[in-house]
Amino acid sequence: MDDVVRILEDIINDFDVNKFKNFFYKKTNDFISQDKPLDGCNDELFDESTQIGTFKVNDVHEFIVIAAKVNKELTQKSGKKAQYTFAKKILKQMIQYTGGFFIFYDSNGNFRFSFIYSIPRPDGKQDWSNFRRYTYYVSKDQTNRTFLQQMQAASFESLEKIIDAFSVEKVTKEFYRNIVELYYTLINNYNNKGLQRFPKEDQNEKEEFAIRLLGRLLFCWFLKMKKDGSKDSLIPQKYLSSELVKNFNGDYYHEYVEPLFFQILNKPLKERLEKYKTKSYSLIPFLNGGLFEPHDSDYYPVTAINEMGISPNINILTISNDWFANLFEVFERYNFTIDENTLVDTEVSIDPEMLGKIFENLLAEYNPETKENARKATGSYYTPREIVDYMVDESLKNYLCEKTKLSRDIIEELLKHENFEAAANLNEHDKEAIIDAIDKIKVIDPACGSGAFPMGILHKLQVILENVDPQSKIWFKKKIGQIVDPLLQKELQIKLEEENWDYIHKLGLIQHSIYGVDIQPIAVEISKLRFFLSLIVDEKIDDEKQNRGIIPLPNLEFKFVAANTLIGLEIFPTIMNLRSNNDGIDINLDKLIEELRKLRKEYFNSIENKLELQKKFVELQKQIFERSLNWQKDIGQQIQLSMWEPFKFYSSNWFDPEWMFGVTDGFDIVIGNPPYGIKMDNIDNLIKTYKHFDRQKNSASFFIELGSLLSNSKGIIAYIIPKSLSFSEGWKKTRELVTHKNRLISVIDVSKAFEDVKLEQIIICFSKKTIIGKYQFNVGERWSGEIKVSDKISKSMIDQLDILPIYINKRKQSILSKLQQGSILLSEISKTFRGLPFQSKLSNSGQPILRGKNIGKYKIYGSIDKISLPQEILDSAKVIEILKPKIISQNIVTHVMNPYDRIMVIATIDTEGFLTLDTVMNTYLTTDRFTLQYVLAILNSQLASWFYCWFVYNKAIMTMHFDKYYMGKLPIKDVDLKTQQCLINLIDQILTAKKQNPSADTTRWEREIDTLVYKLYDLTDEEIQVVEGNVT
Repeated sequence: MDDVVRILEDIINDFDVNKFKNFFYKKTNDFISQDKPLDGCNDELFDESTQIGTFKVNDVHEFIVIAAKVNKELTQKSGKKAQYTFAKKILKQMIQYTGGFFIFYDSNGNFRFSFIYSIPRPDGKQDWSNFRRYTYYVSKDQTNRTFLQQMQAASFESLEKIIDAFSVEKVTKEFYRNIVELYYTLINNYNNKGLQRFPKEDQNEKEEFAIRLLGRLLFCWFLKMKKDGSKDSLIPQKYLSSELVKNFNGDYYHEYVEPLFFQILNKPLKERLEKYKTKSYSLIPFLNGGLFEPHDSDYYPVTAINEMGISPNINILTISNDWFANLFEVFERYNFTIDENTLVDTEVSIDPEMLGKIFENLLAEYNPETKENARKATGSYYTPREIVDYMVDESLKNYLCEKTKLSRDIIEELLKHENFEAAANLNEHDKEAIIDAIDKIKVIDPACGSGAFPMGILHKLQVILENVDPQSKIWFKKKIGQIVDPLLQKELQIKLEEENWDYIHKLGLIQHSIYGVDIQPIAVEISKLRFFLSLIVDEKIDDEKQNRGIIPLPNLEFKFVAANTLIGLEIFPTIMNLRSNNDGIDINLDKLIEELRKLRKEYFNSIENKLELQKKFVELQKQIFERSLNWQKDIGQQIQLSMWEPFKFYSSNWFDPEWMFGVTDGFDIVIGNPPYGIKMDNIDNLIKTYKHFDRQKNSASFFIELGSLLSNSKGIIAYIIPKSLSFSEGWKKTRELVTHKNRLISVIDVSKAFEDVKLEQIIICFSKKTIIGKYQFNVGERWSGEIKVSDKISKSMIDQLDILPIYINKRKQSILSKLQQGSILLSEISKTFRGLPFQSKLSNSGQPILRGKNIGKYKIYGSIDKISLPQEILDSAKVIEILKPKIISQNIVTHVMNPYDRIMVIATIDTEGFLTLDTVMNTYLTTDRFTLQYVLAILNSQLASWFYCWFVYNKAIMTMHFDKYYMGKLPIKDVDLKTQQCLINLIDQILTAKKQNPSADTTRWEREIDTLVYKLYDLTDEEIQVVEGNVT
């Protein structure tokens, strides 16, 4: 056994805080042991606070090690905020330390091992108001496997390696690998240890069954972790354990799992079968919410089960007990926490956010039946946490600044976790304005996947409320003040003071503010599951109360719907259009619509009358459509509409926010990670509705326009989308929508944000609040998991360059001005086009024809193909143009980073009149004021490579086409032929040398050309250093 593991296991089994010194001796080279009591740190929460040591890393960072005993039992959830506050207070006082290791422990030997450090500002200086915490919770009652493994492998040689020792990403990947293996074992019944029989030979139904089963079991495992102050968790250990399954001789799925799902968690105690009313089962609360309602594909007919709750399908749906045992063994190897991690506070364990990652990835797994990647088919990717956080923050900042008129700096501070000081200088009016704005906010994710963005919005709204109104006094006063009757007001005040305000606030935000749509029904289920877990976190167990004090979960069918968001209602754009006809207002229809609105509201918290309300909704919807028959022509669409039932497990092929959510005046925020490049049905119908899609009809471009359509008059739209939007010719119409018909707020380059995805992405945030004329927008990039805003750029740069510029600082703008001064665009003095699309017509005889691979810098080389073409093609206008003397360049250009960022342009001159394939760009001059040699000298120069990188391709790092739209943006200095002659002579020398020997070393001449080009554009030595990457 490794010495580190032996030390840590000894600490776990026989806790003594001084034993940690042995651990730090092993992990560091210069740990200095201390036993220094911390004066003034002990209070009713903490005792025996002691500085037990310090150590340095590379003479750059110094770290402190602190231990403190907590005066109450330490659980996975208890005291986390107080401990974080305690640690930050110490680090603020001891600013010589970069960070600290904090060991909080109780009298039972449970401990929390945390690393906390201050996050540097963009300028690299320490920021003592912004911290990050990583934590392991360790207890004898847990396996602690992750803690032992990662601490054994940990290196404390640098800050980066210390952070890596607390990496939750490693845990996520390992856990996911185990889950995906079990998923495939289940659906494919590997070694007869999975889904041995299934009622239908339907692979899609089988996969959805498997994902739903895994989701429910993981949810139950989280419930097993929740105890609060009770001795019993919400689901007793004995019902979910590998030991139980291994020793069970019956059918575990039908005798344990099905009854747990459908007879216990899905029913109040009084409605359960007699067997499940006994004391051991009564510990498991009724949850409601639909999570454990049987779907048709669960094959659990509630009217045909026996008195034990066992399905009649026991012999046609069978799952191996071994599969459950293996699954639970995986679960048992990891620590679970029901609190969702944040960017600034991470527990190294399985948290609810991981559900999103797991299931979004499962939906994206390779389908062995169709041989197609489901991720590619749906265009879905799980968005990294730091990107979600940035987009949520950016959206809320702009919304709250507009609504409250408070400064951006104030709102930024309120968005920081536990930053109570941020609200200290706010007056009551400002606080009420913030709370009012949050009460009124409406947010939608139109492609919500597993719910990352809706959950991010919920968390950040709570952060703001905790900072502004930590005890909910302002909100409470506001609600009470809305009641007129003083006696009722007093009675309600007494009742409400006993309530769980965190839960009530969260429930209110879910009910009134947050909406999600996804085309995949199973994704919608996972989103609901995430929100259910989020509510369970704030529930308080009380064994003396009914249902153990657990408030049944809400029904989210009118909050998250499965639908095709891009397809709206052509005949019925909104309910408002149905309210009037040629005879005026239909009063009865108004009443039906109002009744529908009330029904949605009542259904959210319905329990006993839930089925009745479902039937009423279907009937009410039918009546509304029947009334519309009087003046609508398309009966087929009315039938389609009347068939929409949010209580069924299928996806609607249309979406309307008013029909489905009751939202009539648009959303304040539209946010998400829309699908990219998916195959879309009804594309002809889409292009009738949408006018700003990209040339390739990429689905993301439709979602950008959809965001603008869904938002209200001052709405905020925030998306992570392909970087092509920022520079590509094909996305020009979409760019104009974002920047000219709306107001661009920020553009952030996040590069390759998704694992195993080659495509680059950017974050865009824009507003419907248009500004005529000039404005500025924020730019920045993602680096090492951090998103940093680096600058502000004027919209005039968009107009000038036709890109969304991200990296154009003042130095670059100054150089650009010099390039443009006295210059003419290449596109204005030349004609550029691709060669012939005849790859398949190549032969062993005929005329020579060049491919892109035959073109080098200043040379034509390699084996040249031939092609035999009929005379009518040879006589065509395009071929005649190709045969002219011209500059030829590779159609594909690449981004190069070594030794500095630039685009590799590879071009030469063809004086012999070669034919070219379409992998070659052909450029001939349309004026005799310039020569091919002069233009080639500039085109192949370092300055041009630098220009294309920053001002044309926006530092894109993928391979890109070099068509006329891009090539033609190069400013060519307008000088006379005499001034051009020096460059012409050098080019002729290089071309002659390369023709004689393609490998000839012409570096000296090429460098001379670079020097002359710099001089031509009047660049200073410092500006040349910028171009060559020595100065940023």
